[in-house]
Amino acid sequence: MSYATPARPGDGGRPLPDEPELVMYRGGAFDQPAVEARSANRAGRPPDGRLFSIGVRFVRALEAGM
Repeated sequence: MSYATPARPGDGGRPLPDEPELVMYRGGAFDQPAVEARSANRAGRPPDGRLFSIGVRFVRALEAGM
């Protein structure tokens, strides 16, 4: 996706290419410098690229008395 591509009226989305060169991810990880450990941090990787520090972080509510 390029910010040079105009946004669609209504939802503001931009069309994606059929085969993107990069996919974006947000936030930092435990193995990155503190300046990158914020939700506004963005970076890109090839779609088939994998990193052990990127993924879903599961959370659950803690119960009293645990």
